[in-house]
Amino acid sequence: MVPYLKMFIFSNIGGGTAYHLITKRLLSVTATRKLLNTSGFIVASLALMTLPIFRTSPGAVICSYVALGFLALGRAGFAVNHMDIAPNIHDTGDALHFQLTWVLTLLNWGEDFSLSHFLASLSIKVTIGEEYAKWTYFQATFCESSSSSYLQTMKVPVGLVVFYVAQELGMMESGYAWIATAWLSTVLDSTSPLSSKTANSIQGALNLRPLTPDSERKRAFISRWNKLSNGSIGLNPYGLYAYDTVWMLAHAINLLLDQGGTISFSNITSLGDPKGGGTVNLVALSILHDRSPLNPAYDLINIIENGYQRIGYWSNYSGISVVPPETSSNRSTLNQQLTHYSIKLLPYAVPYEFVLFGDGLKNPSYYVFVNMIASGKFDAAVGDIAIITNRTKIVGFTQPYIASGLVVVASVRRLNLRAWAFLKPFGPLMWGVTGAFFLIIGLVMWILEHRINYEFSGPPGKQIVTILWFCFSTMLFAHASLTSMLTVQQLESPITGIDTLVTSTEPIGYQIGSFAQNYLVEELNIPRSRLVPLGSPEAYADALKKRTVAAVVEEKAYIDFFLSENCMFSIRGQEFTKSGWGFAFPRDSPLTIDMSTAILTL
Repeated sequence: MVPYLKMFIFSNIGGGTAYHLITKRLLSVTATRKLLNTSGFIVASLALMTLPIFRTSPGAVICSYVALGFLALGRAGFAVNHMDIAPNIHDTGDALHFQLTWVLTLLNWGEDFSLSHFLASLSIKVTIGEEYAKWTYFQATFCESSSSSYLQTMKVPVGLVVFYVAQELGMMESGYAWIATAWLSTVLDSTSPLSSKTANSIQGALNLRPLTPDSERKRAFISRWNKLSNGSIGLNPYGLYAYDTVWMLAHAINLLLDQGGTISFSNITSLGDPKGGGTVNLVALSILHDRSPLNPAYDLINIIENGYQRIGYWSNYSGISVVPPETSSNRSTLNQQLTHYSIKLLPYAVPYEFVLFGDGLKNPSYYVFVNMIASGKFDAAVGDIAIITNRTKIVGFTQPYIASGLVVVASVRRLNLRAWAFLKPFGPLMWGVTGAFFLIIGLVMWILEHRINYEFSGPPGKQIVTILWFCFSTMLFAHASLTSMLTVQQLESPITGIDTLVTSTEPIGYQIGSFAQNYLVEELNIPRSRLVPLGSPEAYADALKKRTVAAVVEEKAYIDFFLSENCMFSIRGQEFTKSGWGFAFPRDSPLTIDMSTAILTL
């Protein structure tokens, strides 16, 4: 914690010093930046040079703290704009709040630390300007992270500022995953339309939105609300919660008065101090239970160019699904009857009886299963039956209810990049071009500025130093973006897809009973001696870890479930077959068409 505190203190000193020197016109912007850069880096260098002299721990620690502090002071100089525009620091409280927030973020304290109460105790105004978001604390936080997946829990306006900066650093593009909590959906629902800057910065993020079941009453209320507000204020789920709460309270009061009751007013001790806040027990309203939402459920939405797209649902009792979760009130031990069978949607009654295929211990053969339909032993087959050419010759299939092709999954490992890995792309030609631009940029700056900017005037020696200084500072600004690209977690595997797998001589795993075995042998001409049968996801993981197989070829629907619990493996390449799962019936059975229609209806 102490090193971050040192950096925090010296950064504030640098910012305050720059603000004072520029606003009081004691030094120009350029001179102020040079002063901070030079003094900070020189003192830090001297501290690091004297570090070996000390043989005791206290002396070495002091030198390290001095180096860190003055590095932060020198780095603060780069935040000063070179175009004679001073940083827009409204007051010391703004800068203090911004930097305290990001010191806490670097320390991983998150929201456990009550920053608002801390600032309130210091009587400091709490505001955050957008300019501060472009300071190096954001860049340092992102660039030092080796992760490409981020969970964004900050609320507006800080949450949107984080997305602005992430977009500027190129971290909203392919290769990154952003998940925002419910605060972002509130912004989407309440603000219409979003500014183009905000819409572009959050595009591609995943978001959780509290689910409110659709109903005629809800649609009618939203329609009345839009007419009342003329569409200027959107309605988010919390607005619906508030409406329901007020409606229930009004209904309860009305019943009380109808029954001859009276209303009296008094203080409620459970509310506590109105200024300090408190808790109210809303169990009677079926909204909260033990301070948590009752039966919580969320929409999973993906933010796209023209708004958002719902891609699924989540609840604590049904998990992730593509259909809205049912209310848990119908899921008691006395009511376990499943609903929404496609067979229930047929226009006529079909009596049926389920018969388990297999012994439940090992995977049965799907070819045997399908042949039992053709031989008349079974009237139909339901389950994860892949629709492939050989099977369609003997039975009829319904419309696929899920798409699933074959993919290759293999072990991956992280690439450990060295500290100087950012120099890796620089070959001799690149160094030559960089050196040329180093001089060209400085020369262009001098040509454009030396007639109107006194900073570029003076003897030739001073002008040459100024040219080199601007080139040096410009290259350092580009360092953060290059580092962010090269420090993203890189995954490597010798298997890049089905092509490299076929040309190699490594063993290949497949699921027992799957059509993958015949496809690999008959279509891709892979020798059977290379194929290793595996019976479960645990067997997949064990074989890949022990290098018994180089990769596993399996249907993507299974692999998606497998990867949700095994993050050390990855899909390599693209799906190389296109198929799906469907229900099997005897050929020319009228149920095939009717069940297909029912599946599409679902």
